[in-house]
Amino acid sequence: MTRAEFCAFARAHDNFVILTHRRPDGDTIGSAGALCLGLRQLGKTAFVLTNEQFTPRFDPFLDGLVCEALPAGATVISADIASEGLLSFDAVRMGLTPVCAVDHHGSNSLACPKLVEADKAACGEIIHAILLELGVTVTKRIAECLYVAISTDTGCFKFSNTTSNTHRTAAALIEAGADVIVVGGGICRAADPVAAAKAIWEKLQEDAG
Repeated sequence: MTRAEFCAFARAHDNFVILTHRRPDGDTIGSAGALCLGLRQLGKTAFVLTNEQFTPRFDPFLDGLVCEALPAGATVISADIASEGLLSFDAVRMGLTPVCAVDHHGSNSLACPKLVEADKAACGEIIHAILLELGVTVTKRIAECLYVAISTDTGCFKFSNTTSNTHRTAAALIEAGADVIVVGGGICRAADPVAAAKAIWEKLQEDAG
């Protein structure tokens, strides 16, 4: 699926619920939040499905966006989910699988139509491009959702997956109002090196599918 095809899909539907992955990190949460906000800006009904593993750390990026159950008639899409084994426990309990997906993992094994750009460091980079193509205005809140997405999956721009496109996208988000001190600082501080190492290990497992 190309970006143009995903945008056509988004324009053709009016009611969405967005799935995040198990052990949710900043990329799946920030990407889902930004996509939800962008769809709402276009006049769509959109929610992020609750995830029992959401933590208070990411509450500001999900405020007012989360639904506890599948809205009637909603089209189920996903952000940053590489396989059915990574669907949240909530999605599994409800028997939900996406009918369309956006992801940056080249190993993505979801059976649905999907936009996968494996050269992108984070799903947030792809979501940013999609929103621009859809004509969405990147507000401060959308910019901060996407900045946390990209910061997370690049290790605050220290990982080898960081590219010139990553930096260009981050610059555009800063220009759109993202507060990098508040958003990036909260993500980048790793007071507990053991916890940080554990998070990196879990991320590597997720990327491996």
